[in-house]
Amino acid sequence: MKKEILLLQFLLIVGISFGQRPDTLRWLKEPPHRPVRAAVETFGLNIGVWSFNNYVMGADFAKIDWSTIKHNFKTGFVWDNDKFSTNLFSHPYHGGLYFNTARANDVGFGWASAYAFGGSLMWELFMENEPPSMNDLLATTVGGIALGEMTYRLSMMLVDNSRRGWPRVWHELAVTAVSPMNGLNRMIRGDMFRVKPIVDAYESNERELLKGWISIGSAYYAADNKLFRGVTNLYARVGLQLGDPVENDNHYPYDYFQFRGDINIGGQSGIGNVGLIGMIWGKRFEPKKGHKMVVGVFQHFDYITTDTIKDEPESVPVRMGGAAVVGLGMIYRFPKSNDGLFVESSVHANAVLLGAAYSDYYTVIERDYSLGSGYQLKLSTDINLKRNVIIKLNYNLMKIFTRVTKEAKDYNNENIDLHYLDVQGIPGNTMVQLIEAGLRYPITESLSFDLDAQFFIRNSTYEGFDDVRFNTYRTVVGITAKL
Repeated sequence: MKKEILLLQFLLIVGISFGQRPDTLRWLKEPPHRPVRAAVETFGLNIGVWSFNNYVMGADFAKIDWSTIKHNFKTGFVWDNDKFSTNLFSHPYHGGLYFNTARANDVGFGWASAYAFGGSLMWELFMENEPPSMNDLLATTVGGIALGEMTYRLSMMLVDNSRRGWPRVWHELAVTAVSPMNGLNRMIRGDMFRVKPIVDAYESNERELLKGWISIGSAYYAADNKLFRGVTNLYARVGLQLGDPVENDNHYPYDYFQFRGDINIGGQSGIGNVGLIGMIWGKRFEPKKGHKMVVGVFQHFDYITTDTIKDEPESVPVRMGGAAVVGLGMIYRFPKSNDGLFVESSVHANAVLLGAAYSDYYTVIERDYSLGSGYQLKLSTDINLKRNVIIKLNYNLMKIFTRVTKEAKDYNNENIDLHYLDVQGIPGNTMVQLIEAGLRYPITESLSFDLDAQFFIRNSTYEGFDDVRFNTYRTVVGITAKL
């Protein structure tokens, strides 16, 4: 429930930012960097989380002493068996908190990344009596950079130092909900209570940099590609875009990003789909008159999951995650035609440092998926027709290779302590394809009707087990409101 509550908070408060003058994060007078305070806060964050786990929750893994720390150094890193949501979402979110301790203390993007790594390394080696996890270190560090920079920038969009009274209270609460560490540091510095003109803090740009929308509707999940065997539930979706990649100068990481997050209500539980693409570096071109493009380095974060469809014994869940993904990308915008046709396409070729996909045979402790590294290809085209009718076409291919370890074939051996089992999964590879087609039809200037279909295809090849091909789909009908 914690993840659902976090995303619901995000859905409720994100709209506040759209009434504000957007923040370019280009400071008129650069504030002082506080790297030591950021390090102390990172250390304190780990101590605080450990104290809660140990003294409030009484968690066994939090029972640590010098012998457990010494043992962790001796054992070294393994691939752990936590559940999908923990490893592919919760750990990146926690890494974002580390990252934000630095950003909220005015440490730059590059050095803030080191805090995400340092906070994760401290936790893995010192704060648990279970062996340190390689996948946790990757997901918390790299995934934390992605979620951390996005949430920091959104929280800064919510800042309005000129407000007073209850409006000021709600804005500061929103800042803290989006980026808890930014809110904490604003309180420590006194900025949370100090009233002053916005321009005294940082340069404002009247041009709207942040765009967004919220959708509410109904989603149908098919059970193993069966038309009338599935489950229907309500869903809420938020979409955000900061900056324009081909029109604006993008000097800093995440001057441009796209985000989409879904939450399911009933039928399927929790967060079902999170996607983030952020530009680390980009170069703009004009191949010919009216045609605009940008080529650059992009960071990606993908999290897609469903529950097993109820009352369908043959049904299996969908699992696809990319917590540490980076690659080259191109966005191309064609000129607008006389009849209003407008087309934008993008292509991304990525290296997957840490990815995950559902496994048909590997079920150990809380894990039912394989981990590994590989590659990813993303294609996207938006077609704007007359009267602002939009057709969206997306293709996402991820191939994960699960390596062989000496213990891989003995994962079901009763004599092995499963917490020390250093296994990515059943040796082999998994190719996951996600094909999406959507239609957005305007009802009013701010409301539109959405129809969306997602087709999920998984091809898994295993050593010593039968190969599996799995197909299913999801359809969505909803109403979208622009922010």
